Amino acid sequence: MPSSKGQTVFVNGGSTAVGRFAIQLAKSKGAKVVATAPARNEELVRSIGTDEFIDYTNEPLVQYLTRNPPRTKYQLIFDAVGVVDTALFKQSAAYLASDGVFVTTGPLPKSPALSELWKMFKNLGAVSIPWWMGNVKRRWA
Repeated sequence: MPSSKGQTVFVNGGSTAVGRFAIQLAKSKGAKVVATAPARNEELVRSIGTDEFIDYTNEPLVQYLTRNPPRTKYQLIFDAVGVVDTALFKQSAAYLASDGVFVTTGPLPKSPALSELWKMFKNLGAVSIPWWMGNVKRRWA
């Protein structure tokens, strides 16, 4: 979590148990928090400290963030959803500060099916390619 006031944290999956914890921790450190959740959970995530809310059900999240980039890039992206789609990380140069950190709770397969295992390896490959080979020049944790 950020160590100084005024930094901005983005929490993907703000209404999940891990996302709610991340929101509260970031607020306790003095950060501004932007969080995603379905519209039905907006009141919940705002009540625990979210400053800006994004309903991810209206359009794909990466498309929304690309179309509406933050005024100040995020210092931390905390993905409590578990990187279902690597696009959030791959496109993060548009919304994550150059010294920012991308943290995720995944990727874990939902089942032992080959398609799920393939997604896991694809996600791991997406984050392990070095920036000088065309990947995003951001830290992954």
